[in-house]
Amino acid sequence: MKNQRQVLSLYTLTFTIFLLFVILTLSSCGKEDIQVLPPETQTGANTFGCRLNGQVFVPTCEESYTTTRVAIYTRNSKSLEIYAQNNVLETLDFTISDLSINRTNKIDFASFASRITNNEFDVYNGRSISSIVLTKFDTINHVVSGRFEAILKSNTDSTKIKTITQGRFDMHLIVTYSQIILF
Repeated sequence: MKNQRQVLSLYTLTFTIFLLFVILTLSSCGKEDIQVLPPETQTGANTFGCRLNGQVFVPTCEESYTTTRVAIYTRNSKSLEIYAQNNVLETLDFTISDLSINRTNKIDFASFASRITNNEFDVYNGRSISSIVLTKFDTINHVVSGRFEAILKSNTDSTKIKTITQGRFDMHLIVTYSQIILF
């Protein structure tokens, strides 16, 4: 009984610290130049960008949007999820489980969604024509960097596609194991 309370207390403390971390670290909005892609770095600069059908897509935020990019590695499933959102509520996310460095890996799942109305989204998915090269994956210093590309098809019209090219990211990595967050 005492051990169960200690474990529950540890989960509660860990979750609280995680929320504070997310709020303090990811909630700041800066004015970002959305005309150019961020440089390719490996320092944990918290950058993300790609060309989406030739147009630059970079996460941006306004006062009402706080988390615009996040990278989460889950140790028990050995998977990495990258998520990015811009200020017009377009989101791009992908998941990978082959975490080899400096090798072309397949993206397990990729998705792009764009808001049409308050309750409707135009959603594109893909996995067969997508790849990622991790240039840095450091769970000690919490940094993940890489390049990616993909072709995503519309969920409602298979003739509509989104082509993602020149994708790059250099992000702070949140490391989890089940429900425990390790900083």
